[in-house]
Amino acid sequence: PDADFSDKAHRKGESKGVLSILSMLAEDLANEIKVAQKAEEAAQLDFESALAAAATLQEKLEEKRTNLKVAITNRKADKGEEESKLETNEGDLSDEEKYEQEIKPDCDFMINNFDSRAEKRTAELNGLREAKEFLAGYEPDSDLALQQSAGKLSKVTLRTVARA
Repeated sequence: PDADFSDKAHRKGESKGVLSILSMLAEDLANEIKVAQKAEEAAQLDFESALAAAATLQEKLEEKRTNLKVAITNRKADKGEEESKLETNEGDLSDEEKYEQEIKPDCDFMINNFDSRAEKRTAELNGLREAKEFLAGYEPDSDLALQQSAGKLSKVTLRTVARA
């Protein structure tokens, strides 16, 4: 068999193809690095922004937590005061109910007998008025008013003088 040899320049273009591929890979890699750096910078800025927002939120939440603890403490103190007032009021209510039970029979008696007692008081007032009118027209005997018994005025004389 005869050996066929190609000439020297036969593979000359093939090396340019490999070099161009390598140069394209290098360019693509450089572009990817630039894009990745820009993306990393943007991601870092977003991260820092989110970190700052998280720190602000954490401060607000911690402040809210502190305020809530204070509010809970105040509410517990208020609740304790209210429970103390409740106990006092319940004691006062119990005392009032006992007092009401003590005076109820007297009150019921007054309510049930009010009309008859009012009639009796009216009759008594009328009787006193009639007695006063009777006595207003009465003139005592002058000798009777001056009677003395052992240096003292008699009971009849004292009554007569007192009414005059």
